[in-house]
Amino acid sequence: MARALIISLFAVLCLVCISEVLSEDCAPYVDSNARIVSTQQCIVLTSCGGTCTNRYCIIGGNLNQSEFMCIITNLYFIIGMGVLFSLLMVCGIIASCWKCCLVASIANSFI
Repeated sequence: MARALIISLFAVLCLVCISEVLSEDCAPYVDSNARIVSTQQCIVLTSCGGTCTNRYCIIGGNLNQSEFMCIITNLYFIIGMGVLFSLLMVCGIIASCWKCCLVASIANSFI
């Protein structure tokens, strides 16, 4: 009795895990019309297919989402680059202000 229960629990666990192994979700991206498309959850035996700017779940899909064009249109990449650019701009402004204050204080010390 206990052995049958363990075997059935193991079978259920395998069926739950098989959907994760045999499916590949489509990552969020920005399409060719500059619209944000959210993550698409692919069901069992389907994976992400199409192009880098038009992704969809299909049986036997073979879209390599790590290609250069797919990475550039990836929403997380765009957000990350935006944050990095903003931080660089803020650091540049702070450095410029600090340099101006430093030059002014040195000029005042010679007067």
